[in-house]
Amino acid sequence: MEGVELKLDHRGCLEVNVPGITPEPVITNDLVEIHDTGGGFTWLGRYDNVINSGGIKIIPELLEQQARLCTGFECLVLPEPDRKLGEKLVLLVEYSGENPPMEKWLHCLRNSLSAYEIPRRVLTVSELPRNNSMKPDRTSAVRLLL
Repeated sequence: MEGVELKLDHRGCLEVNVPGITPEPVITNDLVEIHDTGGGFTWLGRYDNVINSGGIKIIPELLEQQARLCTGFECLVLPEPDRKLGEKLVLLVEYSGENPPMEKWLHCLRNSLSAYEIPRRVLTVSELPRNNSMKPDRTSAVRLLL
């Protein structure tokens, strides 16, 4: 788009400047990687959802993509309070069958994620909580962990 300027703010979030349309740049909470060519970007996740585990900032949406590939089901990666790490990762899988193949899922995750990205717990629920748009509701899902 001609005249549109994309850049990252100090958090790594998308900032869009459209001269003549908006007087100020539009600052989002979307974490992105801006492409060197073509003027596009790749969406990584939401800044609001970042999990700080042992000082490492983790974008759950990236892990959820891999978790869906490993499990074959809708998943959420959520934070759970942890004395040592501050927050630890919990994988919540929408699975209604009996005897979920946890070891198979964990084996796949261990082979595709770095050590600090591996969930410390894996739980299943018959249905993930959803918002009015039928998207998984992270806030309600975190309450399930308490």
